[in-house]
Amino acid sequence: MNIRILNKRMLLTIMVAAGAILVAACSGSAPEAVEISVNVTGEAMEPGTIRVKQDDMVTLKIDAEESGEFHLHGYDIEQDIDEDEVAHFYFVADATGRYRITFHPSAEAEDEMKDMKGDHGHDGEEEGNGHGEIFMSEVLETGDSYSFLVADDFENQTIPFHSHLHSEVSGSITISHDAPESESVTIRIKGLSAHPNEVSVRPGTNIIWTNEDVVSHMMISGPHTDAEQDHDEEKEDHDEHADGEEIDLGFLEVRPR
Repeated sequence: MNIRILNKRMLLTIMVAAGAILVAACSGSAPEAVEISVNVTGEAMEPGTIRVKQDDMVTLKIDAEESGEFHLHGYDIEQDIDEDEVAHFYFVADATGRYRITFHPSAEAEDEMKDMKGDHGHDGEEEGNGHGEIFMSEVLETGDSYSFLVADDFENQTIPFHSHLHSEVSGSITISHDAPESESVTIRIKGLSAHPNEVSVRPGTNIIWTNEDVVSHMMISGPHTDAEQDHDEEKEDHDEHADGEEIDLGFLEVRPR
């Protein structure tokens, strides 16, 4: 009798363990093929923010009311869009972060091509100075990490960053082919500061922030609020005198899987 009870208990334990293993195996999601319809009208797109997960194979089905050039910054992918024809814009979302999406109406794009010989609007400026224009992590609790892959699009730029929850945590990333070669660079957040707070890397480097602090952080590109306000005022003043500027449509958010 005791042996029977023991066998039943062993069988129940095995079944519970097997169920737990099955649940764990099913909880991790594999990359998916994702299709998203995007409508471009005037100076806006719908949806305003496109959200996918890392390594998803993404196809944007773009319908624009006028022809022009659709530009995904960070990934540095561009595609010509014909008026009232659905274009298929494909990429693999291998880099996490938050990326600008812009549009050049065709006449303006032609003018820029003549004047700038193919420069896509970077013009040597530090494009990542806007608050969250390039990347934005989720809330990082103690022990959590966030990674951002530096694309070729950021060559010769400096990207400031800070903690959205504790702005005293700040630093910068300088991108240059003269920097030491490394697959990844880790920035430790500890004692309400970044260690190191300034890094120089090559395109293709994976930047990893690790929260070793006792408080939560959210790592985001751009300067903290006070400096950001000054930058925005300078940018608005510049835009008032600029012709042929690209139109900011929205953002792509790639979250860790």
